[in-house]
Amino acid sequence: MPSRLKECFPKLAFPGEKYPLDMGEQNCLISNMLASECLLLLIGVVGSMVASGVVSGDWLGSIVGFGWAHEIALSCMKLSAIDTIVAAIVVTVIALAVAHAIEFVASHTTSGRLSIIANRRGLNGEIPRIDSYAVFAGMCAAGFAEELLFRFVLVGGVTVLLGLFIPAKIAVIAAVVISTAVFVYAHEEYRDWYTLLVCVAMSLVMCIAFAVTGSYVVVALAHAAYDIIDIEIEGSRMVNEDDYFFGEVPQSVMLDMYEEICREENERANRKE
Repeated sequence: MPSRLKECFPKLAFPGEKYPLDMGEQNCLISNMLASECLLLLIGVVGSMVASGVVSGDWLGSIVGFGWAHEIALSCMKLSAIDTIVAAIVVTVIALAVAHAIEFVASHTTSGRLSIIANRRGLNGEIPRIDSYAVFAGMCAAGFAEELLFRFVLVGGVTVLLGLFIPAKIAVIAAVVISTAVFVYAHEEYRDWYTLLVCVAMSLVMCIAFAVTGSYVVVALAHAAYDIIDIEIEGSRMVNEDDYFFGEVPQSVMLDMYEEICREENERANRKE
């Protein structure tokens, strides 16, 4: 809990204060978040190298000469600093509006309400309770790592590659479909219709934003801002709603998940013996 905020607002409650999170679970969540984003960043860098090499034909220059990094830098400079900030804000607002519109509709259906409850009792019911600095750093890392792969490579790179064989407009549409499919697959924790729809909508908003602006930094900033603001909104709800979790408060979702995986692996090993 940020001590300075607590000193300035002594009556303000924080999610981690109202619903303390097991320290082992918090460390596990942060470690898993860091490992996941590092893996996505690595795949994104490799994808950038491949795309740059295929398009330019100069593999040595693309990889050893950091041609791939030059392409990322050019994308970041597509817009002026002011236009980049304005575009990122607009995309963030649109993403938040779409996501919360879907939640509003879901909250008025039985299956949607059950999905919201299940979502709150899962990892999304724990993340807002992590230390604020870790959330901020993790979501910033997620924004830049995920957008490098899902938008810069799978929209930008794939569009250019497909554009060598098919019309440009069809190439863009195909790249957006591919990016969204991979994005949804990567976020495998979202499988009920409500969270799946939010995940698809989030991807489409970012894909369209990248296709329109061509700026990697716009979608990276928007993605990070969306995650941070959404988590803060849920944290505020968690503090202010009397029964946010509709029952039991999640405490060790990730640790229990790992324990279940280990148990299944042991059972398979015992059956083979």
